[in-house]
Amino acid sequence: MSDILRSILPDEPRGDDPKLMFQNYCALKESVLRFDLPAEVNVFEYVEDFTLKHGHLPSQQSVREHFEENQSFDEADRIQQIANRPVSYRGDFISLVERRVEEGRMTKLASVMADAKVIARTGLEVKEGRTKKILKGSRDAGNFLLNEIGKINTPTFGSRIGGEILSDGADFWEEYERSKNADTDVRPQTGLMVIDNALGGFKRKELYIMAAFTGHLKSTSSLNWVYNQAVYGGTSTVYFSLEMHYTQCRRIIYVYHSMHPKFRDKRIALGIQQGQTDVGIDPGKIKKGTLTEDERSYMRDVIEDLDKNMKDGNYGAIHIEVADPDVLDFTVENIRTRAELLYQKTPFKMMVVDHALLVSPRKWVASTTDRLNEVIRDLKKTALGFNRGEGIPVLCLFQISREGFRSADKNGGSYNLTHLSYANEAERSADVVISSWFYGEYVENSMVKYQCLKSRDQAPFEEFDAQIAWPYGRILDMPLQFQTNTTYKNKDKKTEVFDDPLDALMDL
Repeated sequence: MSDILRSILPDEPRGDDPKLMFQNYCALKESVLRFDLPAEVNVFEYVEDFTLKHGHLPSQQSVREHFEENQSFDEADRIQQIANRPVSYRGDFISLVERRVEEGRMTKLASVMADAKVIARTGLEVKEGRTKKILKGSRDAGNFLLNEIGKINTPTFGSRIGGEILSDGADFWEEYERSKNADTDVRPQTGLMVIDNALGGFKRKELYIMAAFTGHLKSTSSLNWVYNQAVYGGTSTVYFSLEMHYTQCRRIIYVYHSMHPKFRDKRIALGIQQGQTDVGIDPGKIKKGTLTEDERSYMRDVIEDLDKNMKDGNYGAIHIEVADPDVLDFTVENIRTRAELLYQKTPFKMMVVDHALLVSPRKWVASTTDRLNEVIRDLKKTALGFNRGEGIPVLCLFQISREGFRSADKNGGSYNLTHLSYANEAERSADVVISSWFYGEYVENSMVKYQCLKSRDQAPFEEFDAQIAWPYGRILDMPLQFQTNTTYKNKDKKTEVFDDPLDALMDL
């Protein structure tokens, strides 16, 4: 395992390539190979923690210094021992991992065969799940051998995404129970009634595409949904932003929270509230540093509330991940590795990638179409195989071309799947495709149109409009009744008439 460890610890003075070694690290994380020696286990755990925090691998020297400072001399000595070993890249590294895995399989196979022999002759106590049982006789030995060999013959890379239906009844029932019981498997939702009622939340192992032309609220929609999931649904999300920087995303989330109805009385007391319609802190004032003293006081309360409730677990967490382009390319492989590392520390329910066109392919390709197709295929694999096959919903933002926009404009702002055809993998791999439209009269009326262009396992939701509260960028649910009249039953089931749909929404 020395060569494996050496091949993920760069030493640039020796001519190591950090980017290629990061690819080695990603491949190692995707494999079934694990370190056995305690010193190597501890070194690898430190490398994982460092990479999660900084977005790149630590140098060999920094790892050694870390363990020396902590007087962990076995680990420091191990780094010193591997310093002059050869480094493998790409295919050579993959072959090296496969060779080490095969050696482990041979050792395990010998042990399994020995145990089967004991079972056949004298009997043996084995552990099955949380219980123990005695296996004895040739029939038990044969079944034991078949089961254990199946475990040994798992793919070296990737996760278990297949099986035999006849033997997977228990797994199917467990999945059903999770789906039935919201307490054990709470699905992230958008907070928009039409979408959530139709889809039943974002499901594990599925790829969702949010498609729109540039400036048509892809990022705004996804950040609204992430906020709703955290604050109203209590579910955590990791958001990979390739377009907006971290401080921008953070500011948006705090502005959303400044509109929360729980602060309405406080806003009224400070003179910030405007009638019955909930308002927030103007993001322009935050950027310019021109908040009044009342607004400053209010914003501090908002920040403290969001931070405390996230720390206490009352709200879900929102992890914003931004790559440093000077350190590494933002490939799906790198995205998944960072997400897997984060998940082990603080589990989350959903991944968002903003957006597909900015994700780098694994290998250089000439055309935009080929590039997008590869990225979308890899995102679907991530949805299926995340966390050793448990899966996770992945929401990918997708930019519709100018030609698609012009075509939809002639059709009242309505898209169809052909408008995604320049990356046909989006049509094939996505389980659900949602589009948004924000142009012309929709901008004038502070509205956004949502459509469902594809829904694999259930009927698509009908086209509907939602309200945008400016300048906050907050997308608010607007029941379909508001599109034809202003009458709606409030939370007490009493019929009221409102002049402004937003007033009604805040009363729900």
